[in-house]
Amino acid sequence: MDKQTTFEMFIRQRTKSLTDRLDAATHDKSDEAIRRLRVGIKRWRTLYRLVMKLRPPLGKPGKVERGVKRVFKRAGTVRTNQLNRQLIAPLRLPANLEKDVDRYFKKRGKKDRKRLQKAVKTLNINRLTKETRLIGHAEAVISPLRMTHQLSRLMEHEAEAISELPLTDASTEQLHTVRKHLKALIELGEVTLMLTPDKSMTRVMQRAKTLQRRLRNWHDQIVLIDRINDYVARHPAVLTPAKTRALYKRLDTRTQRQTTRIRHEVAKLSQWLPLLTPWQTVLSV
Repeated sequence: MDKQTTFEMFIRQRTKSLTDRLDAATHDKSDEAIRRLRVGIKRWRTLYRLVMKLRPPLGKPGKVERGVKRVFKRAGTVRTNQLNRQLIAPLRLPANLEKDVDRYFKKRGKKDRKRLQKAVKTLNINRLTKETRLIGHAEAVISPLRMTHQLSRLMEHEAEAISELPLTDASTEQLHTVRKHLKALIELGEVTLMLTPDKSMTRVMQRAKTLQRRLRNWHDQIVLIDRINDYVARHPAVLTPAKTRALYKRLDTRTQRQTTRIRHEVAKLSQWLPLLTPWQTVLSV
C-alpha cells in the first residue's frame, strides 16, 4: 500500500474518530469524554492544516474549520472547570469556602457546557465528512515527497519557535508558549511516523509527550490560581485579609515548586529537541 493511500485512510480514520467523539460528547458529560473530544479535534486539525499548506487552491478556512475551532475552544473551558474542581481538594480550604468555590466552578461549568452543546449542534457533521473527502481528493495529487517535505518544514518551524525562547529561567508565559509549540510538534510527529516509521524518533516522541503532560499539569495549576483570583475578586467578603494571605501562600508555595521543576526540565529541551527533526538534507519538491 503506497503512502498516498495510507495517508488518505489515515485522514478518514481520524475524521471518523472525531465524529464519534462529537457524538459521544453530546451524551457523556464525563471528564474523559471532553478530553477525548479535544484530542480528536487537535488530530483532525493537524491533518487539515497540512493539506491546506500543500493545496492552497482548496480555499480559505471555511465554516467547518471555524466550527471545529469553536467546539475545541468551548470544550477547553469545560475541561478547565472540571480540572479546577479536582484541584481544589488538596488546597485544604476552609470547609465553607471550599463548598462555595466548588459551587462557583460548578455554576460556571454548567454555563460553559451549554455553550459547548450549542457549538456541537451548530457544527454540521455531514459538511465535516464532505470536507474530509475534499482533503482526500486533494491528497491524491500530492506526491509523497512533497508531503514529507512539508511535514519536515512544519516540524522545523515548531522546533525553531521553541529553540528561540529562553529555555533557562523561562517566564510563565514563555513556558506556556513552549507547551503550545511542543503539542503542535508532537501532532506533526505522529503524522510523520505514520508515513515514515522510525524507532529512534518514536523514543524521542515519547519523551516529548512526557514533558508535554508535565507542562499541562503545571499549567492547570496556573489556571486554577487565575480562577480563584477571579472568585475572590467577585466575592471580597468571603475571606478575611489574613485568610486570603494564607490561601495565596499555600497556592504560591505549591506552584513555585512545580514551576522550578518544570523550568529544570524545559531547560534540557535544547539537548534533545533536534532529535525530533532528524533529517539532514533538504528535500526538493
